[in-house]
Amino acid sequence: MRSNSKGTLVKKDAVNAACFGQLFEALSQVPLDFDRFHAYLRSTITGHYTIGCPIILRAGDVSDKAWFITDGAVVAYFIDCRDRKIVNLFFKKGEFVVLPEEFMSGNPSTSFLMACPNTHLLEISAEDVKHAFVLFPETEQQYRMIIAKQAVKYKERDMLLSYLGIDRVREFFRRWPEFRDPNPKIIFSNKMISSYLQMTEISYSRLLKQIREEDDAEV
Repeated sequence: MRSNSKGTLVKKDAVNAACFGQLFEALSQVPLDFDRFHAYLRSTITGHYTIGCPIILRAGDVSDKAWFITDGAVVAYFIDCRDRKIVNLFFKKGEFVVLPEEFMSGNPSTSFLMACPNTHLLEISAEDVKHAFVLFPETEQQYRMIIAKQAVKYKERDMLLSYLGIDRVREFFRRWPEFRDPNPKIIFSNKMISSYLQMTEISYSRLLKQIREEDDAEV
């Protein structure tokens, strides 16, 4: 169990077959000896769930773990020179959470990673990933594919920011329906979301209210 002021990351006693199934499906693009590879993953991966919004990686700490999200979401942010949280990435169910320039390098992280409530994660260490490269050379190609998807996430965010005002918020909800009210499956503060959208929290709250009113009028 790892706790901080935001929440707690609780280690599971065991990982169920459905969670491993999600991971195996995500890693099925590259042919290899899946029976041996899956057995290796079962022996090295630990499962966790969150209470509150725990920080799973702090800026300044060595980024020596990667995670796969089986439910929930994780946000990446940094603290700017004015002590503001600047959100630059969201990760959702079915995605890998890894910081490409820091994972396995031994370099301190420049970002924080924080999970939302009721997030379920599969965790693997950098050392176990390196060992997998030796045992299963094909996994290096898998890793490169995962890293390439990270670059795509930045491009998708840039495209999102090309929208203006309320259209930006609507497009965000189209891509992330999990955040949509009245019963969002993923809970982050308006402050976090507005930072990702590069608008003030007041502007985001006003536009969100307008979208809700429009939705109610259509019912």
